[in-house]
Amino acid sequence: MPKNERPKAAPVAYAKYESKGENVQRAEAYVRPSAHKEGWFTFENSFDEDDHGTKSKIVKRFIDFDRSLTMRGFVRVNAFCADKDFSL
Repeated sequence: MPKNERPKAAPVAYAKYESKGENVQRAEAYVRPSAHKEGWFTFENSFDEDDHGTKSKIVKRFIDFDRSLTMRGFVRVNAFCADKDFSL
């Protein structure tokens, strides 16, 4: 870890997915409290996409990610939610 980089906070929500059929693909998404702004959150996924913003913005991003994967045939295989606003 670089000298000035803080360790990541524990996620308040995450979801893990797998595609069906041959050549299984996996995907993940995590929501964490922001280390930079009180009351904000970060979103990151296994496609190297990330975002930082208000709770409502990150809730939408997390739900949109879930929907986009399920529409492409991925199945949610594991999920965790410590904050009901991030429920899938």
